[in-house]
Amino acid sequence: MGFAGTVVGGIFDLFTVGILTVYFMLSLPRMRHTAASFTPPRHRARVEHVIDDSVKKIGGYVSGNILTSAVCGIFTIVALFAIRVPYAVPLGMWAGFADLIPQVGSYLGPSRPFWWP
Repeated sequence: MGFAGTVVGGIFDLFTVGILTVYFMLSLPRMRHTAASFTPPRHRARVEHVIDDSVKKIGGYVSGNILTSAVCGIFTIVALFAIRVPYAVPLGMWAGFADLIPQVGSYLGPSRPFWWP
């Protein structure tokens, strides 16, 4: 029950994050307008502009981070296949996933796993 519960819980968590992501993306214009409504009317246009710029910059950062993590995973898989390491695909996927973790992920991904002989 422990392993099955962990797997089902992980799938449920991914589903929840996906649903919330879609919800927030669809309601972003309304949230921007609501946030700007807390400012004086003479500053609302500027606040909306700043919010739009912030969303663009953060989106660019996240897109770039996902792209570099995908490249890391793909190149790790290719390199591990080239040197004939067993379990190259899961290890490459781990390297790509761990690369998403800010500050320390790039060090965790390519490091030797504790189960590796």
